[in-house]
Amino acid sequence: MFIKDTSGCTIDSMIEIKEPEQLELRVHPNDTIITAGSEVRLKVSTSPLDIDTIQTFTWTPSEGLSCADCKDPIATNYSSKIYYLEVKYRDKCIEKKKVVINVKINDFQLFVPNAFSPNGKDDPENEFFKIYGPGIVNTTMSVYNRWGERVYFGEGHINGWDGTYQGEVAAQANYAYDIEVLLLNGETTRYKGNVTLIK
Repeated sequence: MFIKDTSGCTIDSMIEIKEPEQLELRVHPNDTIITAGSEVRLKVSTSPLDIDTIQTFTWTPSEGLSCADCKDPIATNYSSKIYYLEVKYRDKCIEKKKVVINVKINDFQLFVPNAFSPNGKDDPENEFFKIYGPGIVNTTMSVYNRWGERVYFGEGHINGWDGTYQGEVAAQANYAYDIEVLLLNGETTRYKGNVTLIK
C-alpha cells in the first residue's frame, strides 16, 4: 500500500489480507446401508467454523426425510437414495455435501414355511401357507401337487393358500411352490421349494 499525505511525505507499506476461513461440512453417516423401512438420523457437523455459523439447511430431495430444512433429519427409506445438503453461511457463502443411503432387503429376512396344518385347530398363522417378512408389497404364488397339477394360484400377501383344492381340503402330501415377491424397494425375488400339508 502506498500512502502520501498533504505535505508530500510518502510511506510504502504491505498489508496482508487473509482469505476467510472456509466451512468444512460433514454428514454422518454419509454412505450407509439400511434395511427397508428402518430409520437413520443424518447428523451434520462442521469445522473449523462452528455449526451456528450456518444460516440455512436445504436437503434435496425431501422424500423420506422428517424435514428438509433442519440440521439433523431422520431418513426413512424403502429404496436407495442420494441426498444433497446445501448450507448457506456468512450471507452469501454456500457449501454442499452428498449423502448416499443404500436400502437392502436380504433373503434371510423373508421366511417360507416348510409345513402348515389347515385343520382349524392350531395357531391361525399355521392355517395358511404364505411367505412372511418385512417390506413385502405383493406376492404371486402357485402351488403344484406331485403330478404337476396346479392346485392353487393367488396374488397378494395377506392370506395365502388355505390348503383346499376345488372346494375340498387337499390331500396330506408334499407340494411344490413357486412364489414371486415384489418388495418395497422395487426389487423382485423368487422362491421355489416344497411345503408339506399336514392334516
